[in-house]
Amino acid sequence: MKRSTTLALMGGVLICFWTVRKPPSAAPGASPGGAAEPVIVRLAGRGQTITITAGPGTPRYSATDASGRSIVSQATLEQLRVNHPDLYQQLKPAVVMDASVGSLEP
Repeated sequence: MKRSTTLALMGGVLICFWTVRKPPSAAPGASPGGAAEPVIVRLAGRGQTITITAGPGTPRYSATDASGRSIVSQATLEQLRVNHPDLYQQLKPAVVMDASVGSLEP
């Protein structure tokens, strides 16, 4: 029960990305053009912190290790799958591809 509730909550947070129209005034994460990307969610663990931002057309994923060094910056989910499979495997259960009612599997 707890896992499904957590996944549903994470899915809801990720869905919010689709409705974000302008970044909050203090949103971290800069795009190449200098504008701040809105942060969708920040997942903090013991070994790293993963930040998901609303990038141009698709979410972007950045990660830092426990000491604050960048592991990856502004990568797509496919780039994570190919270049950082350990990070991808952590995110894979929380990614919602279809927000339709009843589309989540138990």
